[in-house]
Amino acid sequence: TSITAPKIVPMFPAYYIFNSLLILLFVLHAFWTRLILKIAYNACYAGQ
Repeated sequence: TSITAPKIVPMFPAYYIFNSLLILLFVLHAFWTRLILKIAYNACYAGQ
């Protein structure tokens, strides 16, 4: 959306808000994925 959207529709303030929320969602997904994988790794190797 951040690349092709300005070509399709004119720029308006909600465009920046929407892209900011999408980027925030991506960062949160990356954070939670890292956290879950770290917990799973620690759970697998805790008894050794």
